[in-house]
Amino acid sequence: MGFFLEKKKTLLYKNSILTNKLLLIVFLLSVTFMNRDLLIGNVNTLLLLIICMALLFTRKSNPFMAGMFFAVAILFKPYFLIVILPLLGNKKMKTLISIFLCVLLFSIIPLLFTGWSGGIQLYQDWFAAIMEHSNYIVSPFTFDSLLIKYFFPSSTINFTNYAIILIVSVYVIFKLFLKLK
Repeated sequence: MGFFLEKKKTLLYKNSILTNKLLLIVFLLSVTFMNRDLLIGNVNTLLLLIICMALLFTRKSNPFMAGMFFAVAILFKPYFLIVILPLLGNKKMKTLISIFLCVLLFSIIPLLFTGWSGGIQLYQDWFAAIMEHSNYIVSPFTFDSLLIKYFFPSSTINFTNYAIILIVSVYVIFKLFLKLK
């Protein structure tokens, strides 16, 4: 936590013993929840750690390590591809190249064990599993349900609706990046 506070001389920054005690208390209170998540197969807590490590290495100007951690997170959950937008906005090209190369390298590693045809089958099965994930969940709080409710109440969601939302979101994000500079 100390590296987040290096610019502002706050009470926590000045008193590292207090900071360490607070971090220890937070960790001890959250261990039960992290353990339960890992036991039921959730990797979200580990991915949060991986993303934090990637951000730490980005901040320390170590683009290879940052790219490696970002690549691992992207391969576990492809929605972390959204991380690319802020990196593009801040012109972190070395980190982006490192992400691309590490994703490529980590994607090739299974081919060494399964062979070319086995690897292609493995990736086809992986993409099919990703596409089918959560299709069985019927809830008013799924992404599709929320999009229909707030943006397209009179129709069902389709690819065009997703494309419109994606284009508008990317436009707004890039406008914000340009305004911040």
